[in-house]
This record gives sequence, C-alpha cells and structure tokens, in this order.
Amino acid sequence: GMIVSTPLNDYDDSYLIHYSRKSAGLIVSNDRFADHLHQEQAISHKARESLESYLRHCRITFTFRKDEFLPNPSFDIPRALEYARNSITTHE
Repeated sequence: GMIVSTPLNDYDDSYLIHYSRKSAGLIVSNDRFADHLHQEQAISHKARESLESYLRHCRITFTFRKDEFLPNPSFDIPRALEYARNSITTHE
C-alpha cells in the first residue's frame, strides 16, 4: 500500500480518486464520496457512471476492533484489482 499526502486546504478526494484510477489501485475508505460525486455534476453522464462504478467496485470498507484493522471480509480483492486494471483506459 501507499500513503500519499495532499496539499493543506486542498480537496483530497480529487487526488485520491484520480491517483487510484490512474494506477489501478483500490481505495480503503468508509467515505462514500457523495460530496465528490455531487461536485462532479458537470462531467458527462457516461463519465459519472464510470466513476460511480469504480467506487462501487474498488472501495474497501473497514472497521477497527480495539487496535486491530478489519477490512470488509466480503470484499473480493482479486476481482476488484482486475476491475481496476481493466478500467484504467476507460475512465477518462
């Protein structure tokens, strides 16, 4: 995994989603990115559907139990990585 910092007071969702899609990565977050999707109203319908699909397939939710990190056990990582790799050339 990788941690990438964003500039202070900048909109981090844009960086996170763009970098993840560009590098066929997965997003580990409980954020549904509704605010980002709302801000992206100006993009085409096809691009918005592509973004929503990417987030649906490539966002891993998680929880903690005390100090233990617990990613969603139902999340199919190999399938998500395949989806992410296949969507690299089609998201823009």
